[in-house]
Amino acid sequence: MILQLCLALALAAAGANPRGAADSVAIRVARMLDVRTGRYVDKPVVIVKGEKIDKVGTEAPAGMKVIDLGNRTLLPGLIDAHTHILLQGDATEAEYHEQILKEYPSHRVARAVRALSIALEHGFTGLRDLETEGAGYADVGLRDAINEKVIPGPRMQVAGPALSTTGTYPLLHFRPDWVFPVGVQTCDGPDGCRKAVREQLSYGTDWVKIYSNGGGLHLTPIRLRTGPARRWRRRSAKRTRAATRSRPMPHPIPERSWRLRRGWTRSSMEFRFVPSWPN
Repeated sequence: MILQLCLALALAAAGANPRGAADSVAIRVARMLDVRTGRYVDKPVVIVKGEKIDKVGTEAPAGMKVIDLGNRTLLPGLIDAHTHILLQGDATEAEYHEQILKEYPSHRVARAVRALSIALEHGFTGLRDLETEGAGYADVGLRDAINEKVIPGPRMQVAGPALSTTGTYPLLHFRPDWVFPVGVQTCDGPDGCRKAVREQLSYGTDWVKIYSNGGGLHLTPIRLRTGPARRWRRRSAKRTRAATRSRPMPHPIPERSWRLRRGWTRSSMEFRFVPSWPN
């Protein structure tokens, strides 16, 4: 039987140790998938020091604690590079409106905590959460709680609320004399967008995500697609990216990643603040 196991769960099964990073442990399994070669390594012993994998060998050092996982297969931790941990269900309009309009923020966070635990149990050790859909900076809090070991979950990189222009993202077409929540942070023009990015930096996000076209998601009989109207001019996008350089980090390297949809529409842009995933 092949199980998707991550080292964090193996260590948790052995019992938490308050000394944490000062300890070393050896994990023995029947086989391990080597993703570089695409082959299985028989009877490996993985040496873990603190929270880092030190090396893979065939024998545990003398006196080191050994966790024997028996006839199981060890896989590298998986990374989900595009998720919305604070949005549950599917992308239908009814479910989206239910969560944005009726669900308490605390309830959305509670469901996200459960989803993070499930993700870890299924072998995901890293998540890139690309916007909270009306939940503000709750993803920042979840990321920090995981780093502080308050809750179990994969390491996270987060974007907070995505950016879009006025009138281009749900909720739309409700009563004009009432104020309704929106699934993004709205900003218009180069100055407004630059200000929005600076605000997001101040709350500790890792990425900035912008929707460069409008209308949100529309479910069709054959595919899920975005509206065709482009809402971001190149000048606004450049100012948004330039604002990320003001973040006081050792290596503030903003990189642009285009997600291309049907018709080569530039539907979203993500600007990264950190150079890479931690080792």
